[in-house]
Amino acid sequence: KSHSVVTYLTGTFLLLGVIFYYYFEILLSSKILFIKREISFYISFITLIYFLTTTPIFIYYKYFTTKSPEFVELSSIVLIAMNIFMYSFYSIVFLRLANKKKIYPKNLKNAL
Repeated sequence: KSHSVVTYLTGTFLLLGVIFYYYFEILLSSKILFIKREISFYISFITLIYFLTTTPIFIYYKYFTTKSPEFVELSSIVLIAMNIFMYSFYSIVFLRLANKKKIYPKNLKNAL
């Protein structure tokens, strides 16, 4: 009944690497002009915030379970708040942007 810190850290680093690679690809392409219409940008942003917030909790969780009940209470509050924040943000983004059509100009030179 414990969390594997190595597995969680490996998954977090892989996910963060993929997200940063996605941001780098956006910066190199013309998608940066239409970033407000990209659902994947918002999903990657909130996922980045979630994993940067919860990873330290999972790293130190096994050290403070019996010694510090305050840490257990604080970590449970943070995890619940981040889950509510993440899933409500996902819902808002899907409701606002899922049905909108992506309108990209065929020639970016004419758009500027």
